[in-house]
Amino acid sequence: MAKRRCWTDAENRYLRETACKLTAKQIAEDIGRTERAVSTQASVLKVSLEKGGKEPQWVVDSARELREDHGWTISAIAAKLDVLPNTVASWIYYRTRC
Repeated sequence: MAKRRCWTDAENRYLRETACKLTAKQIAEDIGRTERAVSTQASVLKVSLEKGGKEPQWVVDSARELREDHGWTISAIAAKLDVLPNTVASWIYYRTRC
């Protein structure tokens, strides 16, 4: 079995900066990692590899503000916006600001 390489600060920074712009495959090719390694590291860093979502960024930012600044629960935000709690959680914890 091949020895695993630790992720460098430069690789983590590149992943964060390009996650919403490039595919996992493109990022992997750029930094010499496998697509699976990039996907796994994105999860570790809580970075989404999706190129944005269908909701506008201001909705995501508002949900984050309600959670972080006003102490709303994820369930309360979801009820107010008429979306599933898992959707709100993914906005707050995983969606990167592109």
